[in-house]
Amino acid sequence: MAKSLFRALAISVAIPIFGFLVAYAILADIDREYSSAEVPLLSELCPLKAVLSFGDLDAACGEYENIQLLRDGSALTGIVAIALILFYAVGAKLAGRNRALNAALFPTLIPLSLVVVSGMVIAQGAILTYGAYIGEAYAIERVHVYIIGAVAIGAIIASIKLISATFSLKGRLNMSVFGKTIGGDGHQPLIKFVDDIAARLSTKSPDNIVIGLDPNFFATAAVVNVLNENRALSGETLYLSAPLSRCFSKKELAAVIGHELGHFRGKDTAYSLKFAPAYSGLGKAIATLESGEEVGASAVAKIPAIAMLSLMYELFASNERSIGRERELEADKAGASVSSPEDMATALAKVAVFAPLWNVVHQSNIERLNEGKISRNLSQVFEDSTRFDVSKRDIGELVERILKTKISHPTDTHPTVKVRYDNLNFDAVGISADVLAKQGRSLHEIAPGLEEIEEELTLFEHKLMIALGAAEFPVDQDEKESHSFLNAMYALAATMIGADGKIEQEEVAAAERIGQSMFQGFDPVELRSFCNNSDSLPEFAKIIDVLGRMLHDEQKNGILGYLQKISEADKNVSEEETRLLDEVRRAWQIERVPAIG
Repeated sequence: MAKSLFRALAISVAIPIFGFLVAYAILADIDREYSSAEVPLLSELCPLKAVLSFGDLDAACGEYENIQLLRDGSALTGIVAIALILFYAVGAKLAGRNRALNAALFPTLIPLSLVVVSGMVIAQGAILTYGAYIGEAYAIERVHVYIIGAVAIGAIIASIKLISATFSLKGRLNMSVFGKTIGGDGHQPLIKFVDDIAARLSTKSPDNIVIGLDPNFFATAAVVNVLNENRALSGETLYLSAPLSRCFSKKELAAVIGHELGHFRGKDTAYSLKFAPAYSGLGKAIATLESGEEVGASAVAKIPAIAMLSLMYELFASNERSIGRERELEADKAGASVSSPEDMATALAKVAVFAPLWNVVHQSNIERLNEGKISRNLSQVFEDSTRFDVSKRDIGELVERILKTKISHPTDTHPTVKVRYDNLNFDAVGISADVLAKQGRSLHEIAPGLEEIEEELTLFEHKLMIALGAAEFPVDQDEKESHSFLNAMYALAATMIGADGKIEQEEVAAAERIGQSMFQGFDPVELRSFCNNSDSLPEFAKIIDVLGRMLHDEQKNGILGYLQKISEADKNVSEEETRLLDEVRRAWQIERVPAIG
């Protein structure tokens, strides 16, 4: 921080020092000329110019006084810059981790500071412009008009941008989400579940509950715009992630909700309402200055403003990080109090590991839409992805990654999971692949009709991607025969995978890997969908019979080899799997299974 402070001070006073030195040198040179001519100095004559009227005294005094103004203005501007920076540094130090002081101090100072810095940009632009002009005129008797003019224009543009940023600062935090607002008798089990947790924490229940597809949980007192419902929610809102909730047990979900409601208890949401808009506004003001089209000389005048505002932002952020850390640790204890430290810790681990997978699911969905494939429920696709992800990763590396993760939040920063585990007195040794893979579909237990909500949100996601141009659903649907064949492969593979009464990830992985290498257009998402709906699969014997009349011997051999590899993937071919393979051999009259790589 000391380095940043010194840098900001140095940059902020560079132009005032330049102006002061230029003015001081020229004034000293003028005084030497008058002194050598043994006539009174202009500093003595100019105050008397109203009564003296010889020669070109008025013109000489006009220029002399302008240079004096440059000297004095440079000194004053430098002092103001130093005072503003030191005032912020001292204010940030005094406010420290005190939420009330930070909430009162910074939101008040940011608009005022932007106005002051805007004035300083004009002042320093004038100093640099006139200093360069008069300095060149005296030193080389030549003036680079275009360069100096560019500096002046750059200063004016930067000042206007800062003034605009000041007027655009919002007094109320707003955020936007896509989701389903929960309410009415049909959702009483979920509302009661949340109310009971709030009662145990001695805090008020949220005014609104929104279920969405984003891999995040949060509580906020900001105005929440539910874009797909075209409505704005005021009061306190709790956002629940449908995809992530599929990874949690009911106790883990309670811990997460307890954590979020813990922010209500600690008045964190009220603090964020004051803090976040100012924080965001200052960041946007800096970004506006940095992203301007001014280059070269025209960009020089805005450099001190960027340096000062960046230091203010850094001081601001340092306090925010300290406060945010304390808030999250307190909220974690609230979550643990309504469940257990183990449940809170496991939920944090699952969010750290699985939340990033949503981006993979999201991108895969766009690609599938472009191929004419529509997922019915992206939450289900996400659940399948998380289950497969854990099965193929080294648990040691996974835990190491978990401990380093900072879980994201729309308006706050978070400490690492390791810090949060230490706060809960939880040993990361308790995190295993089995713990992460254990999924409870928690929200489904307490939210009747959640499947329909997920499908509704999935359909909206499809439409949104197409409307935004991210995906283009193909008009030509001439691949029905190919789709029918692949559906038969998915059904056969899913039947073989679930033949022993359980879905082994090794078998799923083998079915996906070999299927993609053997069958053009083979889609792992579709295969997992068939596996998840094993109760509604077509009869194995009927599929074999139909395919037997359609395919040639080489294709039949390939499919039988494919099914054999799936059965062997978990290193244990069950009796039921053997029965299915024998059924295929008899129906297709194949004596032995060919080798498949």
